[in-house]
Amino acid sequence: MALTLILVACENDPQDIKRLYDYPDPNIEQVESPRITFSDSGQVQAYVRGPLLHRKSGASGNFTDMFIEGVEVEFLGPDGQPTSWLFADYGENRKGQNEVYVRDNVLLYNTEGDTLRSEDLYWDISESILYTDKFARLRSRGKLFYGFGFKAKDDFSEWEMKALKGVADVD
Repeated sequence: MALTLILVACENDPQDIKRLYDYPDPNIEQVESPRITFSDSGQVQAYVRGPLLHRKSGASGNFTDMFIEGVEVEFLGPDGQPTSWLFADYGENRKGQNEVYVRDNVLLYNTEGDTLRSEDLYWDISESILYTDKFARLRSRGKLFYGFGFKAKDDFSEWEMKALKGVADVD
C-alpha cells in the first residue's frame, strides 16, 4: 500500500515537463518592433525596421540580426532626408561581414520613382552599394530593364544592370 501511494504522488503532468524542457535557443534574443540606426562618422545613413528580430550570437562574438517577418530599410542622404526605401519578406544584418542581406519579394525604390524588384539583394555597408547576381527588373525613366546582376549606390541614384536581357518602354 505504501508503494502505491509513492507512485501516485510522483506522477507529473506531461505539460509541466514539456514547459521545463521546451525553451528557446539561448543563443537567440527576440525583439519586437526593433529600429536599428546605421551611421558613419555621426551621420545617419539608414534606419532598419521590422516586426520581429531574432539576434543570434556567434562563437566569435559577432552576431546576426534576422528579421524573420519582414524588413524595411530607409536610406538617408547627406541632408538627412530619405532617398530610397527597401522592403523584403526576410532580412539579415550580418554584423561580422558588415552587410545586410534581404530576400523574398525584394522591392527597392527611390524619390525619382525608379523601382527594382529582385529575389535577393545585398547592402555592402562599408562600400555603400546595393547588389545582386540574381534576376532583377528595374523600372526607370519610362523603361523596364531586366536581366541578371544589378549594382547601385545605396541611395539608388546611380545603377547598372550587369547582364541586360531586355528593355521595354512602359508608361
